Amino acid sequence: MYRGALQHTLYERSDDRRVPGRAVLRECESRTLYPGDYAVIAPPRDIHGFHAATDGTYGITISRGLYNPERLYFDVQAQTCATRRPRTLR
Repeated sequence: MYRGALQHTLYERSDDRRVPGRAVLRECESRTLYPGDYAVIAPPRDIHGFHAATDGTYGITISRGLYNPERLYFDVQAQTCATRRPRTLR
């Protein structure tokens, strides 16, 4: 985190991945990140969600290589997932 506060949650997938479009996630960690804090997103806990907890929040993302052009998006409550191409992918 660079500035502000970010609510960040890590998940691990707990279903058998046999049903297309279905995903059961188990929450592994949820915390508020403040300047100087960081989170590592790596298998098996490589699914995450976040939202700014304060106005003016800025974070820095460090990634090895390029993002995949298509990514999985999860709805934790509905237990679903969908493959999409992000609009902001560069």
